[in-house]
Amino acid sequence: MNEENGYRIPLVKPQRVDAVRELEVSGPWLTKSDAALDVSLSMPLDELRDEFMACDPDELAHVGTDIRGLRIYDVRGIEPGKVGGTEFHRVRQELAFCKRGAVEWVCQDVYGQIRTFVLTQANAVRVPPFIKHTYKALETSDLQVVANTLYNADNPRTHDTFSAADFDILKKSFNGASPAGK
Repeated sequence: MNEENGYRIPLVKPQRVDAVRELEVSGPWLTKSDAALDVSLSMPLDELRDEFMACDPDELAHVGTDIRGLRIYDVRGIEPGKVGGTEFHRVRQELAFCKRGAVEWVCQDVYGQIRTFVLTQANAVRVPPFIKHTYKALETSDLQVVANTLYNADNPRTHDTFSAADFDILKKSFNGASPAGK
């Protein structure tokens, strides 16, 4: 977890959990090779460019290095009942897919609202910055995550991962507030 200013109040008010978008996976369709083709993600260019790949310049400035990019990673073999996530990001947006099994995915915003999803192979979620997310495996599961930031294991500033404790401190700053945009 990044210890650097996780609870620093952002200049741009964070979005509500209503901004977490559930995505449908389409397919399978039979290919010419008699294999199954599944479409995990289909996103219009404007949404991809203007929303998913967008990063708050002030938050990027605090990182100290340009972490914008595209990264795909897998979390495999999550046993039933195991909990992960319990974090939030200040810059990073994520698209989370359940490639095997099922997970309960809970999102909370700094205003106290909560949304819960059950991720399977039929859906995914897009999680914007400043949304704490926690998952719990309902059965043995594998997740795949697409992130709009890069990661250098040797440079903690690039991790853009902050604890639930930092989130709780930050949330106190927004108690009773409503997101008014920039």
